[in-house]
Amino acid sequence: MPADSTRRLDSVQILRALAALAVIWSHSTLEVSRFTEFDLRSFSALSSMGRIGVDIFFVISGFVMVYVSSRQFGERGEAWRFVLRRIVRVVPVYWFYTSLILGVLLLLPGLLRNNDLSWAHVVASYFFFPMSAPGKEDFHPLLGIGWTLNYEMFFYFMFAPFLLLTRSAAIWALSIVFCGLVFLGLFLSPAHGAIWFWTQPIILEFLAGVLLGRIYLSDFRLPAAVSTGILVLGVGWLVAVAEFWNKSGLDVRFLVTGIPAILFTSAIVLRQVVEDATTSSVWKFLIYLGDASYSLYLVHMFVIRVLTVIISPTMLGAAYPFIYMMGVFGVCIPAAVISYRWIERPANGWLRRQFHV
Repeated sequence: MPADSTRRLDSVQILRALAALAVIWSHSTLEVSRFTEFDLRSFSALSSMGRIGVDIFFVISGFVMVYVSSRQFGERGEAWRFVLRRIVRVVPVYWFYTSLILGVLLLLPGLLRNNDLSWAHVVASYFFFPMSAPGKEDFHPLLGIGWTLNYEMFFYFMFAPFLLLTRSAAIWALSIVFCGLVFLGLFLSPAHGAIWFWTQPIILEFLAGVLLGRIYLSDFRLPAAVSTGILVLGVGWLVAVAEFWNKSGLDVRFLVTGIPAILFTSAIVLRQVVEDATTSSVWKFLIYLGDASYSLYLVHMFVIRVLTVIISPTMLGAAYPFIYMMGVFGVCIPAAVISYRWIERPANGWLRRQFHV
């Protein structure tokens, strides 16, 4: 973040770490359920606790984009610099892992379930364009979890032109555009491809983060009791709505995990629960893991797939779920730190110097 305008928020970094860990929890329990009767998806709230990690990431993205750009609204050329900064930040490590998955698909096609290697799908995967595989409606790129990056990059490119306006005008205009897109999406189906993908209610999570950033910059803060109450409300919403969603077939992610993600993020950020935490080793660890959360998010599916091959359910019996998930978390975290220190951060630094951003 620019030193002259903003400072890093420890609460946001810790939220990033917890969101990434929640995603790992979700995907690892899903993998366990493929080989055993241990299926946490039957416990709706626990399953949603994992899914909510992605929604928290989206809310944080909206918040951070307003926060770090707070003094750049209305400045000439800032929209282009913003786009360059986001490309430099997101693309290098994502392309690295997309290339890695492409290599695995070419050399060991039986190891992974995704086997669509059409040139259109490969190109779309590299350039964040949502495209469903033939006969499917899941819009997953080569690196399956990259569907979230397709939303992230869409948000960045939508956000950038509004930097030409004043901050208040930009937020009003962005709110109108995003609400209009979701309204349009009501009349579309997956057959409409990328247009349908980009008009799903999940994009409102970015907008909620934008509005949260505006509130934060107004110096509004929550009393402890109110913050705690919002957290409790978020948990209650997640438990109640997740159970209804699981039984009814409701498939509106924004309602199930988006709203509680907004509540959690608002309660923690507006309370500044752990700002400038420097004494606790646990906080320090989570803050650093938040720094590495992008690498953690990208690398965890590789770890899950490798451990699925290595750790056999038949050998471990009833202990398999526990040992497998301990192995996933035990390997994912150091793998993410290595990726962050030796791939992500060097690549970002080199490109920032090349593009002077």
